[in-house]
Amino acid sequence: MEKNLKNKNVTFAEKLQKRQNSTVNIKRLATQRRLYSKAKKINYFNFMITVFIPILILILPTIPDWSFFRIQVVTLIFHVYTLAVILLQYWLTTYSSNLKKAATHIQLEFDIDVFDLKWDKRFLGTNTDSSELVAREFEKVSKKDLKVLNNWYDLNGLSKKENKVIVRLCQKQNLQWSFTIRKRANRGFNIFIGTSIIICFLIMLFLKANLVQITNGIVNFAPLITWIITINKNYKRDKNILNELYDLLNDKRYSECTALLIEAKITEYRQNSSLIPDFVYRIYRKDDEKVYRQAQSITVESHVSQTK
Repeated sequence: MEKNLKNKNVTFAEKLQKRQNSTVNIKRLATQRRLYSKAKKINYFNFMITVFIPILILILPTIPDWSFFRIQVVTLIFHVYTLAVILLQYWLTTYSSNLKKAATHIQLEFDIDVFDLKWDKRFLGTNTDSSELVAREFEKVSKKDLKVLNNWYDLNGLSKKENKVIVRLCQKQNLQWSFTIRKRANRGFNIFIGTSIIICFLIMLFLKANLVQITNGIVNFAPLITWIITINKNYKRDKNILNELYDLLNDKRYSECTALLIEAKITEYRQNSSLIPDFVYRIYRKDDEKVYRQAQSITVESHVSQTK
């Protein structure tokens, strides 16, 4: 393989194709997906104990025949649970964030290797070796999950393009799903939570909840309100970073330094952005892929016309 890579007739696109499908990089992709999956499961659990259960705690005491939930001791336990959940939410969020940071660093190692870029501390900071983590996590990956990791970057139509053009288009692929999918997820989440709050209070009014019960309900919604604020704050920050990245990718002065700066920004974005549930990706994947291929085809053609 090394002899083939040294062959002058082998294009940069072909070298990139071999690098992204190499054993070490397939292991990196599998590991980062596994770490993201862990982080998502923690987020699901976090949502369950900080949002879903408090909503139940809010509704159950208002049901007339369920007097057990209106006993003072039970009410006190509910309040203690709510306070404990706020602390637990912080710990789970921190743990999930650490998993994301590990996954994004592995993704960065993958990109730097595949794009044949040199690690520069000025842009990327210190390169922490993640080989042990990759080896440990890869042992738990199913072989069936490895097939979808081949040809991570779509190089269709790029075989004869120069290095800079190929790297720039691959980096654009990294951002292709982000903006629209996050916009959908954020809007859907706000609609879901807003509707849930309205329904809960309508139920309480219908069941003629008293002032104490309504006050308790507001207390139980504290973790949920914190969650909403965090999600929307993250979405605004993600949007600003994505806009900055698009400006860098479309800059005519694009160079290797620009590519490294973009990798640093993408890593920052991945580390801090909210995780999107897999089912949201699956719902829109086919339509988004079709739009993406059309967009990439137009982009490639524009590069061709500019080089003539």
